[in-house]
Amino acid sequence: MRAVKWVALGCAAAVLVAGLVVGIWFVWLVQAMEQEPIEGWQEEPGAAVGSP
Repeated sequence: MRAVKWVALGCAAAVLVAGLVVGIWFVWLVQAMEQEPIEGWQEEPGAAVGSP
């Protein structure tokens, strides 16, 4: 039963690390969205292909 405990602890640690990574990525993404868009990412309104 000792091995089961270590597997459970390993899984819990992996979930915590994954949650931390996703949280950091989300904060980075929000900060990137708040900055000026990089040229080419966002087209001017009405500049879409096929619009008159």
